[in-house]
Amino acid sequence: MTERGHQGGPVMGLPSQSMPEHLSASTFDDFVASRPEGETWELIDGLFVMQATPTIPHSVIASNIERLLNDALANVLPDLLACREVTIVMEAAGIVGGGNYVPDVAVLDEADLQEGLTSTATCHLAVEVVSPSDRKPIAGSARPKIDIKLEGYRNLPSCMAILVVDQSEIAVMALIRTDQGWIESRYDSPDDEIALPDFGLKCKVADIYFRTPALRTASKIAP
Repeated sequence: MTERGHQGGPVMGLPSQSMPEHLSASTFDDFVASRPEGETWELIDGLFVMQATPTIPHSVIASNIERLLNDALANVLPDLLACREVTIVMEAAGIVGGGNYVPDVAVLDEADLQEGLTSTATCHLAVEVVSPSDRKPIAGSARPKIDIKLEGYRNLPSCMAILVVDQSEIAVMALIRTDQGWIESRYDSPDDEIALPDFGLKCKVADIYFRTPALRTASKIAP
């Protein structure tokens, strides 16, 4: 496990030219409303981006994290809950033209658990389960999708922690907001222990990858 800090001046918001003049958050909402049920769209860097159908290992990892977080939150912060694939309205992050992100798992206020509510502006912790395509520039942008989203989460005042989990191999990055800036820690062993005290979470990396090909592979090559 390695750790390093991100300190200094505030992380800048997305550049103004990322949102063409003819697009807006309301335009995006109208577009999504016109699409068939079952499609998941995000507004990222001024672009409409459809999420690919997740692989089964991707879904298993996200479910594992959701369960681990909800078990931990029930003991320390019962007013919060972890949910899969909820739209986070990123206006408070200062993104020009707005942004609508859909993390794989988000920790929300239980007050947002209302019939008919499909989005929220508050996200205390965001989890992104990353595939190789997430690390490539999205069409119409020079920046990888995951880099853009991480910058947005860092700028979102309510977001206190971010987890980035590779779906194909044992690799987890934890970003925690502190008074001095963001602290980054990386974990690459199933036996590494991850602790997010603000959310009551303490688990091994193996718990995140439970019953996945990545964990089976790592177990076979372990000395």
